Amino acid sequence: MAVYSPGAQLDPGRVAGVDVGIIHPYAVAGPGGKALLVSGRAIRAEHRMHLADTKTRRRAVARRAPKPGQRGSRRWRKYRRRARLVEGRHRRRVRQAQHEAARTVITWAQQQRIGTLHVGDPRGVLHIAAGRRHNLRLRQWQIGRLLQVLMLHPRLDPQRGQELLG
Repeated sequence: MAVYSPGAQLDPGRVAGVDVGIIHPYAVAGPGGKALLVSGRAIRAEHRMHLADTKTRRRAVARRAPKPGQRGSRRWRKYRRRARLVEGRHRRRVRQAQHEAARTVITWAQQQRIGTLHVGDPRGVLHIAAGRRHNLRLRQWQIGRLLQVLMLHPRLDPQRGQELLG
């Protein structure tokens, strides 16, 4: 629970709007023309590097793929263990970057004494056909995860009047 000095409490009358995006996870527009744009470059770079790494690993193992009777071989189990470790590391890196982006938004809102954050939910755009490449981008967009990370952030302080409206 955060403790604020007198005159620095969050003001429920101060409202900011949060827009969730693909390139930038969060864009926030606050009162008095104040704004915040959180870069998603780290998340996109991690996704891109993970895809390249996975592609290289799959190509390297393609010729060594097990025959039907060799699924439980030591070599195959070692390969699968390594793949699971890499996948887990990738997921943890993405989750950490998303958490840091949400923390940036919440910290900025608290510094601006914003008491209410209105979060837009752009899930309606997922059903619009926008071409092969853009459709792929939309499918890889973890919009629900971004909203969940922001809504359940531990630094969000409902006891002091800060609330999130979706």
